[in-house]
Amino acid sequence: MAHRHGLEAAEANEIRRKLLTWFDAERRLLPWRGDAPPFTKELDPSPKPGGKRKRGDSTQTIISSFFSSTKVEPMPTTTTKPEELKEPERVAVPAYGTWVSEVMLQQTRVETVVDYYLRWMEKFPTVEALAAADPEEVNAAWAGLGYYRRARMLQAGAQKIANELNGVFPDTVAGLLSIPGIGDYTAAAVASIAFGRNAPVVDGNVLRVVSRLRCVVNDNKSKGLAEASRTFMAALVGEEPAGEAKVPDEAAFGLDRPGDVNQAIMELGATVCVPSGAPRCGACPVASHCHVRRIADGDAALAPAGDDCTACDLEALSDVLSPRRGVDASLCAALPLKAKKKAPKLQVLAVLLAMSERGGYLMRRRPPTGLLAGQWEFPHVILFDATAQPKPKPKPKPKPKAKPTRASMPNPKPNPKPNGDLTNEEEAKAVAHAQRKALGAIEGLRTELSLSFEGGAPDFLGQQKHIFSHRKHEMLVYAATVGEGAAVGEGYAWLSEEDMRQRGLTTGMRKVLKMHRGA
Repeated sequence: MAHRHGLEAAEANEIRRKLLTWFDAERRLLPWRGDAPPFTKELDPSPKPGGKRKRGDSTQTIISSFFSSTKVEPMPTTTTKPEELKEPERVAVPAYGTWVSEVMLQQTRVETVVDYYLRWMEKFPTVEALAAADPEEVNAAWAGLGYYRRARMLQAGAQKIANELNGVFPDTVAGLLSIPGIGDYTAAAVASIAFGRNAPVVDGNVLRVVSRLRCVVNDNKSKGLAEASRTFMAALVGEEPAGEAKVPDEAAFGLDRPGDVNQAIMELGATVCVPSGAPRCGACPVASHCHVRRIADGDAALAPAGDDCTACDLEALSDVLSPRRGVDASLCAALPLKAKKKAPKLQVLAVLLAMSERGGYLMRRRPPTGLLAGQWEFPHVILFDATAQPKPKPKPKPKPKAKPTRASMPNPKPNPKPNGDLTNEEEAKAVAHAQRKALGAIEGLRTELSLSFEGGAPDFLGQQKHIFSHRKHEMLVYAATVGEGAAVGEGYAWLSEEDMRQRGLTTGMRKVLKMHRGA
């Protein structure tokens, strides 16, 4: 088998046929696909290969006011049996609903998104409703999903569509890219799913599937794998220049369902060609097209890459093919290679959970930009911040007076650590040092806010951890009751637990509140 990663038209046609037949029978039932409940929130860990899942009540149901009663028409029976083309009943989902789902699904698991999506679409059923909403309502509806910038950009995009485009959603990739917050992936996803444009998507699932199907030996952040994946997907969905919709050739199966083709290969990556553990190759509808699987089964030998292969990491590929290592089934699970992740930087916070005699909690609102923008939080002081630690500067090398001999040359000093990178021991020392300063910081916060603690010093509730993708919070939590009538400044408010629920509380602050309830 030659070392190649492309996709010829005949093979693309066969892969589409197998993918869509599998997708129609085995896909998860989800509201943004127009399915009727019950929705799929958990995967069957051991489905029978080729078996059919129980789909629940097949009665067509209007899930919410944003669905219409239009059915998705099945494919014409041109190249396969009618029973293979029969799709379950679905209702049409507007482009706005598709857009919301795609944004929510970025960095968030499907089972988490389902309930958030339904609540969001009930509260903001149209692009006009979202455009006119109070930003605090939008934040509250998003609270708990994380990556809060997504919610702000959704509203900004809705405002452009409602106010500048008269509520008309762009139906091409180029038009969608003009909307704030919509990038290449989201534009292609919405264009293909909502408008039938033959636009290829590339996300983490696609990168993984293509890496294995075409044996692209590179890491999941590499330019080579990204470009190979886009080329593969462009062939699979039949992309036309300038994003124009392609009129399907009668011999080209599935080209009039580009949205389903995109969703099918992402579904394959999420449920079969999985990122963790062993891929479920026995349940894969396109296993016969998988280069890595064929290599692992001993059916073919991978020809060495030439210097012109820009998709693979040639050094890593050479290692994979090393006779000392051999090639076995573990190669499938090992691809794509894992890019080294940066460890989240440590911040240590002294958090004040101040409760009034009436039962409200003192909260402050974060700035409108940056981390957790616009969200409500308990007042706190940052005691240690690894993200702000200056990078140590190496001492300049003195100019030698004479050329030193090899014996007299000093050993080179190690390079300074990247800014903010700490060992576990250094983090433990930073937390211990912060603990000694925490009570003083809380006292300073009390003075700054002109609060009067009942009973003297605040109670120490304990330490709570919360990890973001790029930052790690170690929170030293103190609680105190504040005398009735305490005034608060701009950006602060006394909120009841019901107020917090309505405005939305981040996951980290929920953990703090839970500590107080259990105290």
